Amino acid sequence: MKQYLALMRHVLTNGVDKHDRTGTGTRSVFGAQMRFNLSEGFPLLTTKRVHFHSVVHELLWFLRGDTNVRYLQENGVRIWNEWRRPWPSNRPLVCVEPRPRERVPYNGDYSFAGVNASAGSVEGKLAAAWKNMLRRCYDPTAHNYKHYGAKGASVCKHWHDASTFIRDVQNIPHWEYKLRNWNSFELDKDYWGANHYSPDTCIWLPKSENVPNTPFGIVFPDGTEQWFLSYAEAAEQTGISKTSLYRFVSEGLPSMLKGATKRVAGWEFIPHRRDGSLVRRALVPAGDLGPVYGKQWRSWEAVDGRIIDQLSDVINQIKTNPDSRRLIVSAWNVGELDQMALPPCHLLFQFYVAHGRLSCQLYQRSADLFLGVPFNIASYALLTHLIAHECGLGVGEFVWTGGDVHLYSNHFGQAKEQLIREPRDLPDLHLSDRRVWPGVFKLRASNIWLENYDPYPAIKAPVAV
Repeated sequence: MKQYLALMRHVLTNGVDKHDRTGTGTRSVFGAQMRFNLSEGFPLLTTKRVHFHSVVHELLWFLRGDTNVRYLQENGVRIWNEWRRPWPSNRPLVCVEPRPRERVPYNGDYSFAGVNASAGSVEGKLAAAWKNMLRRCYDPTAHNYKHYGAKGASVCKHWHDASTFIRDVQNIPHWEYKLRNWNSFELDKDYWGANHYSPDTCIWLPKSENVPNTPFGIVFPDGTEQWFLSYAEAAEQTGISKTSLYRFVSEGLPSMLKGATKRVAGWEFIPHRRDGSLVRRALVPAGDLGPVYGKQWRSWEAVDGRIIDQLSDVINQIKTNPDSRRLIVSAWNVGELDQMALPPCHLLFQFYVAHGRLSCQLYQRSADLFLGVPFNIASYALLTHLIAHECGLGVGEFVWTGGDVHLYSNHFGQAKEQLIREPRDLPDLHLSDRRVWPGVFKLRASNIWLENYDPYPAIKAPVAV
């Protein structure tokens, strides 16, 4: 990582002192480039410790198209917490009514012929879950039919086939937690306010996390409102225990639905209504950062209404047309910048294939050299390894290109401390064996690990927000 230290020394020595958005002040240069040969080791800084766990989970978060900090927090990653902000009080609460669904009939049996349902296997357990789901919705003799089928719950036609159900439920949110702790997670259709089992309405949810049958609203002391579907989220935001929240909402819900408000521990809870009808889901959930990286990578909205999965398209091009000069993914969606908690800093990357190796170049418009850039280098180097693995290629170079490359004025001391440390050997990156490779979009953190990472201790520095 001598390239990185040389750039830091160059900015300290030759940079221009400038004002910045945060009011902290920076010393910056315009235009810089570093090249890393990925076959010579994984480019993770050794002159201070970089938290590789956070690098991995943030990248997996991007790859899944997620924009809510909840996944990161559940995995002990706090790097986006400073950007999680309440929506302005003058912003209208955006909500939708539940779409009425006609009850889908089911005339089949509850067997799962043709499915590998061997005892103890994942497929066998999911086949049993499929059978139980259908029975509680359609079989009047089932013990829980009165709570489901008798109340109109049904299963989408797509899931009337056991093999389709088994395939789909391994791709819905929190599957990795279900695998890790099977008996503690269950398939939940109520999280999004639905009365219908389908790939669009279900999530694997902890049994211990009580989910109200309807969202509840909380008025914060500054007058802003937030709506919650999860007691755990509300407890984190308010400091009120999940037990207290559950007791209050479950006991107070009947009067709330009549239009009353309730107060507890200095907080005001309000019914979730609009035009006399109960609103079922807020489209701006707590902890959401707006249409940031993952949204643009996986779900770019075209002007004609199409949803474009840029990353999937690029992977397909690498496999079928590796000499293309259009192997590009962009996060700089001009039409949605004002909806993002932070406009993208690392905003465009391009792949290049030669001699059976995949290279990647990143353009980063704004580069926090001390805190951010080491993390960004590691993240995109990891992305290059993952896409290369997915496409059956070796790795070539990672090229980092920066626009406004800066050191914050309150990082000068930390930068100088780092510059006196002698770099150590780079670590080795390992990915799980190709024979069990789950695909880049189904990847779990357990598929990725480092060996021989021997950094100096971390150097703390404040984040400019």
